[in-house]
Amino acid sequence: MIATFIRGFAGIWAGVVVGGVLIAAPTEFRIGSLSLPLLLEIGRVQFYWVGTGEAFLCSALLFATALFERPRLVYLALPVGLIAIQRLYLMPFLDASCLRRA
Repeated sequence: MIATFIRGFAGIWAGVVVGGVLIAAPTEFRIGSLSLPLLLEIGRVQFYWVGTGEAFLCSALLFATALFERPRLVYLALPVGLIAIQRLYLMPFLDASCLRRA
C-alpha cells in the first residue's frame, strides 16, 4: 500500500513535468504574436511555479519514502538532484536571459 502511495506521488510529479514543461512551454513559442522577451518572461514564471509544485511533490515523496521504507540513496538523490539543477542552473539562466532581452 505504501509503495502504491509513493508511486502515485512519483506519477503526479511526472505528470506535472510533462504537462507544464515538456508540452506547455514549447507550445508557447509557436505563438507568433508574442515577442521573445514576453515569451521568456512567461517561461520564467511558468518554470518558477512548476518548480515550486515539483519541490512540494519532491518533499512529499522523500518524506513518504523515508518514513515508510528503507530508502535507497539513488531514490533520494535523483529527485533532489533534479530540483537542485532546476533551481541552481535553469532558473538563474532564465532570469539572466530575461534581463538581457529587456
